[in-house]
Formats: sequence, C-alpha cells, structure tokens
Amino acid sequence: MNMSLWKAKLRASTLHICISLLVATIIGIIVFFVWYPSPFGFAGGGLKLFLLVSIIDLILGPVLTFVVFNPLKKRSLMLLDFSVIAALQLSALVYGVSVVYVGRPVAVVFEGNRFRVVRASDVAEKELMKAKDGFRELSMSGPKLLGTRPVTDAEQSETLDRAMKGEDIGMRPEFWVDYKECQERAKLELRSIDILLKRFPDQKSELDAIASRAGVRTEQLGFLPAIANTSMFSILIRKDDGSFVGYILLDGTG
Repeated sequence: MNMSLWKAKLRASTLHICISLLVATIIGIIVFFVWYPSPFGFAGGGLKLFLLVSIIDLILGPVLTFVVFNPLKKRSLMLLDFSVIAALQLSALVYGVSVVYVGRPVAVVFEGNRFRVVRASDVAEKELMKAKDGFRELSMSGPKLLGTRPVTDAEQSETLDRAMKGEDIGMRPEFWVDYKECQERAKLELRSIDILLKRFPDQKSELDAIASRAGVRTEQLGFLPAIANTSMFSILIRKDDGSFVGYILLDGTG
C-alpha cells in the first residue's frame, strides 16, 4: 500500500472518529445528566454501559472506514460501502443506547430498613397500572425518591413468595408512596453516621460538605444503605425529621 493511500485512509478514518466522538458526547450528556444523574452513573452501572456503547461506536465505524476507503473507487461503490458501515454502526448504537435506556434508574425506594434503586427494566408494564395516580409513569430524568406502604396481613404470603423470586416490594408500583409518608419510619431505622466515619475516615470531608450544603451538622445525620444492581451506596437522612439529605458512594451494609 503506497503512502498516499495510507494518508487518504487515515484522513477518512480520523474524520469518522471525530463524528463518532461528537455522537458519543451527545449521548453521554443525555446519559449522565438526564437518565443517570450523579451518583447513579457509577452506582447504577450507567458508566460501564455507556463505555461499552462508546467503544463500539468509536472503533467499529472508523476501523471499517479505514479498511474500505479508497479514493480510486467508483463513487457508487464508495457510497454503498459507507451506507453499509453506517447501517452497522447505527444498529450497534441503537441497541447499546436501548440497553442503557431500559437500565436507567427510575426510583429510589425505601423498603423498611434500606433503599433500593429500581431500574426501568425491573418494573413490569402491567404492574404500573396498579400504582397510585402520579406513579404510573416511569421517570425519564433520574430516579424519584419514593417509599412503600406497609404490607397488609392479607398480602404477607404473596409478597414473601414474590420476594423469594426477586420481586421485592420496592420493585412493585402498587406499593409505592411518596417518601414523605415514610419519613417517620425511616427515622426509626437510621444507622449512626459514626459507622461511616469509622469505616471511611478519609471521606469525612465529603460527608461534612454534604451536611453543610443541607444546612446541618454531620452529627445530625444518619444513613441507610441503598442497593443498586452493581453496587452498594448510602443515603444520608436527617435524624430529626427523616428527610432526605443526599447520596454518597460508600457501602453502608454490614
């Protein structure tokens, strides 16, 4: 392969990389500022999914462009080659983005002694019809903070059976309520913030900063663990009224 052809191929593939980077940037903005706002890009697995989509997008198209590009080809053949490449790349991109979309967190639900991050894929469409008004549509802009109503005696057996199958009440919209209805219950379950301070002493400044932004002292906070599909983190709660303060990527289980 002569040098001029190498240069032409490199120019074409470089242009393709630039276009792919632009597309990846736009998708990244949607993913990390709309579907997976902080800290859910990390806690919810959004970062890994996005990286997978981006790697496919950034490698597949430019590599194929480098292979097939030849300025001596007929225009019709070149157009056919790029049409096939575009179709392959677009198919991979659409599939990847759809996986990221259905895996987006739609709710952070208080389940009694912990919170659960619920993904869109965790919620069956038919279950949404059983939810109260206001909870029948899944969030498109980050998870809503929700609670769960108490399970009645008549529901005990059925909810236990479904929980054994991996369908905890936090995943079931018929049990969803506004978190404000659960604040008093959450207060009773709070764990001491000292547990996090002792386990993660190097994160004291971060905890202090979160408390300061909320207008409280760190010692006025408690926490509850939160379960996500790929990690554990903690939700900071005010001890006096049970209100939500913030998230921190520290494993509070155990």
